[in-house]
Amino acid sequence: MSSPLITDFGLRVDSGEKLQICGPNGSGKSTLLKIIAGALTPKQGKLTVFGKSMDTNKFYIQSHLALSTFSNNGFFSLLSGKENLDYFIRFHRLDRKKALEQLYPLKDLPNYRMALQSSYIKCSHGMRQILHFARAWMRASKIILLDEPFANLDVQSKEKIIFLLEESDTTTVLTSHESQGISHYRKVWIKNDPHN
Repeated sequence: MSSPLITDFGLRVDSGEKLQICGPNGSGKSTLLKIIAGALTPKQGKLTVFGKSMDTNKFYIQSHLALSTFSNNGFFSLLSGKENLDYFIRFHRLDRKKALEQLYPLKDLPNYRMALQSSYIKCSHGMRQILHFARAWMRASKIILLDEPFANLDVQSKEKIIFLLEESDTTTVLTSHESQGISHYRKVWIKNDPHN
C-alpha cells in the first residue's frame, strides 16, 4: 500500500490573500491545489471554501474558482490559442465582452499575440503557459489556483502576471519550487518526507 503524499497539513487562506506554496518536485504541491479545487478528494480531513463544505457544495464552489495546471489543460491541439479561448468562454458560459476585457492587459506579454494566432500544438511551452493563465484569468473568479505559473516564461511575462495578480482582489494560491522572487506573498512550505 502506498503511503499518503500529504499528511498532517492544515491551511487557512483569507479572502484576497496571496499565497505561495513552496516545495520540491514531488512534494504534493499540485495535488494540494487539485484538492482545493475539488478535482481530487482527500481520504481524510475537511475542506471548506467560502465557509461551505466541498463535500456538499462542490458545484457552487467550483463556479467561483479557476484552476490552471500545465499537465491537465483541456486545450485542443489543432485549434489556435484564440479558438481555444473562445471555446472556453462558451464552455464556462462567460460574458464574452467581460472575458475579453479581462484578457486585455495580457496584450503586452511578448508572446501573447503569437500564442493566440498559433495552433496549440505548435506553441512553445512558454506560449502554452500564457494560454493556460489566460484561460483561468478571463473567468475573473474569486479564487485563482495556479500550478507553477511561471515555468517556461520570460522575465517580462512573469513580472506582468505577478503585477496583475497583486493588483487584483482575487484570492491567489500558486505553487512554485522557487523560494524567492514573489514579494507580498505569504509562503507556506510543504514537504513529503516519511522519515521526518
